[in-house]
Amino acid sequence: MALRRFDETCVQLTQGQQADMAFESRDIVTVDEYLAMITGKTAVLIQLCTKLGARIAGQDAATIEHFAQFGRNLGLAFQMQDDILGIWGQESRIGKSASTDITTRKKTLPVLYGLQESPPLRTLYLQEETGEQFVANAISLLETAGAGEFAAEKANTYSTNAIENLKAAQPN
Repeated sequence: MALRRFDETCVQLTQGQQADMAFESRDIVTVDEYLAMITGKTAVLIQLCTKLGARIAGQDAATIEHFAQFGRNLGLAFQMQDDILGIWGQESRIGKSASTDITTRKKTLPVLYGLQESPPLRTLYLQEETGEQFVANAISLLETAGAGEFAAEKANTYSTNAIENLKAAQPN
């Protein structure tokens, strides 16, 4: 049973990573496609860990499912928070350039929301430019569109769901 779960998770991880790479060459990616991608790329891995941990600990089916949903929601919240930090994080604290996701036009949640809500951002993203002014303009347009707030609200929702699932699992 555990080996089958590992195999299934490996397939989902591969599909999620493939989707993430495919998004790089696409102009339009929906938020739903993004959610499916991060579910496969990030959430299923954490979900597997929490689910197998509960199973190995001898928990009943309902408790195992609560732990599984805790892991899934935690993974989604984690990825969304990482997306936020990839744009607005302090480089000295996150250990990577905060402009990389913008210059590479990575399809993160704030960017997807911004592209959906801001025609000027869509126009900007069609340009070849990648310098400091491009990054500053993109971040300004993302902020005007409320992209950071949108992504933070989504991350908070998944984080709250994770905590509720953990409470329902009643860990000892």
